[in-house]
Amino acid sequence: MYFVKYGEEYLHDPREELYILGDLSLECEENTCGYCDFTIYPTHPLYGKIRERDASNPVLVYDDDTLLFSGFIYELGTEFYLNGTVKCKGDLDYLRESFIRPYATLDNSYGKQAPTSVDGYFKWLIKEHNSQVDSNKQFRIGINQGAALDSNNYIYRESTKYPTTLDEINEKLIDDLGGYIRCRYVDGIRYVDYLSEWTDTNTQILDFGINLINYTQTDDSSSIATFIIPLGARMSETKYPYDNGYRKTTDSSMKTDKEYYTKTDNGYTKVSDNVTSFEKGVTYYEYHDLYDESNLSLTISGLEDKVYDSAGYKKKDDLIYCEPAVQKYGWIGVTYENTDITTKSELVSKSIVSLKELISPKRTIEIKAIDMHLINPNMSPIKIGEYVRVRSTPHKMDGFFLCKNIDLDLNNPENSLYTLGTTFDTLTGQQNKRIKRLNATINQTYEKAEKLTDKEKQNALSANMALQESKDAKRNSIVNVTDEYAISSSTTDPPQTDEWTTEPPAWTEGKYIWRRFIYTYGDGHTEIGTPTLSTGGNGKDGEDATTLRIESSRGTVFKNDSISTVLSVVIYRGSQRITDSNTLKTVFGTSAYLQWKWKRIDDESFGIISAGDSRFGDNGFTFTLSPDDVDTKVTFMCELMV
Repeated sequence: MYFVKYGEEYLHDPREELYILGDLSLECEENTCGYCDFTIYPTHPLYGKIRERDASNPVLVYDDDTLLFSGFIYELGTEFYLNGTVKCKGDLDYLRESFIRPYATLDNSYGKQAPTSVDGYFKWLIKEHNSQVDSNKQFRIGINQGAALDSNNYIYRESTKYPTTLDEINEKLIDDLGGYIRCRYVDGIRYVDYLSEWTDTNTQILDFGINLINYTQTDDSSSIATFIIPLGARMSETKYPYDNGYRKTTDSSMKTDKEYYTKTDNGYTKVSDNVTSFEKGVTYYEYHDLYDESNLSLTISGLEDKVYDSAGYKKKDDLIYCEPAVQKYGWIGVTYENTDITTKSELVSKSIVSLKELISPKRTIEIKAIDMHLINPNMSPIKIGEYVRVRSTPHKMDGFFLCKNIDLDLNNPENSLYTLGTTFDTLTGQQNKRIKRLNATINQTYEKAEKLTDKEKQNALSANMALQESKDAKRNSIVNVTDEYAISSSTTDPPQTDEWTTEPPAWTEGKYIWRRFIYTYGDGHTEIGTPTLSTGGNGKDGEDATTLRIESSRGTVFKNDSISTVLSVVIYRGSQRITDSNTLKTVFGTSAYLQWKWKRIDDESFGIISAGDSRFGDNGFTFTLSPDDVDTKVTFMCELMV
């Protein structure tokens, strides 16, 4: 069961009719903050009380006790019928609220110094973020596997601009080196992880005929490539932070066989030959053609042309190509640029790894499935970054796929969409090593772990019908009835005015009071009942009218869902209001009493409820109902007996 909180207060609780949100969806995708959208109805207790960017009251989405999402509201809107539309982003988006000032991982004169190790660099970026934001927007470093993404754990990075922390992580780490960034919570503490790869495996099976509703496979060849030109670091970036060939001199005294330069706003100026010693307080520079940024990047030219991989990856001149891919698709080239690589041998190995991801169409699978966790709580819900087994005999498919995107419909879980992808090579048949190992376990441990009972299978097969019936019941049930009044000079035509009010107006000569009811349903929509005339023309004075009214804590029409309500009787005798049995007997005599009746939808007449019924309070002035009291459709009636 899904729940949503706003700080410590419930926003969505399926057990309480007034606390149900509409259009409640949650989208999670790898390396993104995640999004949660919903509609809040005017009858909701928190309507008008939630606000944007309230970091002290995060929006929290739970699957029972498991936290699925933590974030903040970034957009509030109002629809025609006053329903509120709410959009939320996950906590990872807080990394967009800080900036990384100019820096370099090597010594530089224009900004901060950052670490040269991958894991140290990631830690430094998070530290920079934390120094700029409030404590409720900070992160602790959790799992940091950056060192595993580079064989030397050495990188060169720099920036002269002011990117956001999240943009710099994506551009300088995720895009260049790979890996995954995620936000998670342990004992209420927010952690940020940098993972080299996903390692978790879900024990659940998405199985055709049981919980697999829809299956779509797409092979996309738009980014395919059959050869790659590797480009490594510029020579200026291998050891020293040169600026177009210029760098600070390391000489302690001026040498006569070298040229020196000084730097101004207009550039570098050569020191006159007449100057024979360094002036105190002046910074001097040297120039080397070798380190000029106009020089070409490191390439694999000069290495021997040979076969580097058993799958047909070969070197030719300055490129690496895959022979089977060229034979099938022709020569399709891309460049591979990694400014951290300073040797040709490493450039070859890294470019081959990159080309392997490009030689065949990218396969994605879109799955619509019922999460078996909803039926069998012992099963773990499917999460982003987990390998999930998908089994479908009609599609001749049984294997593990990586879950990359989940779009959850929290009101209607049967409409949830799981997007799974795989690194399966459609050209050569090669697979991701982890997927290959997992597929080898099929019909072994996972087969045993996911064996369902006949009853669980039947529950899964009927889940769509049950969920739809539940949705219809909530949508069609009336949760609130409001009285409205308006004054008109006509006894035949209802008022054509916007001046309807919930307060009964005072009668005036020549005017007539009309009444209507506004019905609010479980899904938040409202309907206006037919107006009726409440007053007539002038007549002779008569006795004070007696009216009995039943008020309910949860509306006046009920269905067999989770509603519990208390019906309260109010009697009006002229201007006198009677709400208890003692006052009743004072006004109408000691023999006066209340008589309750009920009738099922198929009954022809009402049956009397015993005055001694335990559900009555104060001799019938209160009547407590529970879901057990409503079979299909039941009508309750109360009469004043004098």
